[in-house]
Amino acid sequence: MSRTSFPCPACKVLLKPRKYVPAGKRLVCPYCDSRFSMPVELAWSQPPAIRKPAQPTGELETEHPAQASGKTESSPVFPSQAPTDISGLYRRFALILVAAILILSAGFGTALYIVAKDRAAFRSALAAKNAGVIPESPEHPSPSAINKTEEEKRHSDFRGKMIEGGVALGNHRFEEAVKDYEAALQLFPEDVEAAKGLSAARTSLEAQARAQKDEEKRQAEFTRLMNQGQEAMKKQLFADAAQAFDNALRLIPENPEAAKALRQASDAQEAREIALKKSADYESHMTAARGAMVGERYADARNEFLAALQLKPEDEAANNGRKLAETRLNEMQDQAKRRTEFNRFMDQGDRALRNRRYDEAERAYSKAVQLMPRDLDARNGLKEAQRGQEKVKQEFNRLTAQGDLAMQTSRFGDAARAYSQATKLVPDNDAANDKLQTAQKALDDLRNVQANYNRLMLQGETMMRVGHFTDASLAYAAALRLVPGDLEALAGLRSARAAMFGPPLMPVFP
Repeated sequence: MSRTSFPCPACKVLLKPRKYVPAGKRLVCPYCDSRFSMPVELAWSQPPAIRKPAQPTGELETEHPAQASGKTESSPVFPSQAPTDISGLYRRFALILVAAILILSAGFGTALYIVAKDRAAFRSALAAKNAGVIPESPEHPSPSAINKTEEEKRHSDFRGKMIEGGVALGNHRFEEAVKDYEAALQLFPEDVEAAKGLSAARTSLEAQARAQKDEEKRQAEFTRLMNQGQEAMKKQLFADAAQAFDNALRLIPENPEAAKALRQASDAQEAREIALKKSADYESHMTAARGAMVGERYADARNEFLAALQLKPEDEAANNGRKLAETRLNEMQDQAKRRTEFNRFMDQGDRALRNRRYDEAERAYSKAVQLMPRDLDARNGLKEAQRGQEKVKQEFNRLTAQGDLAMQTSRFGDAARAYSQATKLVPDNDAANDKLQTAQKALDDLRNVQANYNRLMLQGETMMRVGHFTDASLAYAAALRLVPGDLEALAGLRSARAAMFGPPLMPVFP
């Protein structure tokens, strides 16, 4: 028998030669250079189907028992990952090695016994022929021939039982092997090889019974752990259930039921952890939102309520809290806008009050009071503006009356000054502005008359000095027309006429 793959006993690397290696052949590991024989237990099973290896990576050196004669052969192998259960592999290898030794011992002993028996019979026949003994005829066999025939039949039955026992032992049918070897020992009780075979069969049978017992124990423990996990799943103890299923899967790693149950328990535990974390986050956001509401931090409260709603979209408490926070936030924003407008009107009123623009100050303070009726500064400013407005009205009326009186007495300069001050107090008063324009126009006309008057008076004085008395008289007469009753112009006119005609007999009037 042979195999295409087997592990190295030293380094545990799985070796895969390209062709079958017969059992008992000496091999050399290309990885650790250890020498070993092909495992004997491989001879108990049928050779696996030949398959083409993928990519060869090395050569396996082999050493045949006939290597002493110089014959060697090697074959390439493929390394693979070492077995994971090292201790189990050692135990199985030791058990198989012991069984192989016993089987080989029994087989070789049986073969040697058969060869020895045949050689003894051949020698006895040859000696009888040389001695001239005539063999008996088949019709009348001698007692010795009968005994010989029975002996041969016993040997034949013995060989058959030994062969059947060896085959049964090699195929792991240990009970049949025990029966065959016991039958062989009944034929030849003193046969050593039969005794060895019986011992090997009984040892293997006991090992099989122990392995079966261990398997039953493992199966019982597996069932107990699976039941324990199922009970924990019913009680929603998912962590305990996952632990039980994991232990069961360690006992029987290939069991699909345990693997499926472990996945379900792990998924349930993960879902529970996610749900617990979500609940904790929800409570954290709700607590933060309530604190923000107490501290009037409505924007933060709204954000926290929204975060809680993301975790529990249908939660009524979080939804109501969000609505309340948004309402308070809108109110606060409106209040902030009102405060901004209020401050703007208060600044306008203060500037107008400082500049004594009481009408503007009254309008600004009135708007500020409308925004915040209970604000004392706005109400006091409005009262002060109103008092200042009353004073302005009184002063405006006084200045207007003063201007009117000056206009009546032709004191256009005084009238213009009075009207100008009145318009500064009340810039929008049309009547005061018209009176100011009238006074300024009269003042301008008066200034033009005065200039002409001065020019004519200077001309008259100049003409008097050069002796042009007629021109001087005309100049003084024109000055009197501009300023009737002016004493200086009248005196000049008299002087010019006196120089022209002599002293007048009577006063001359223009």
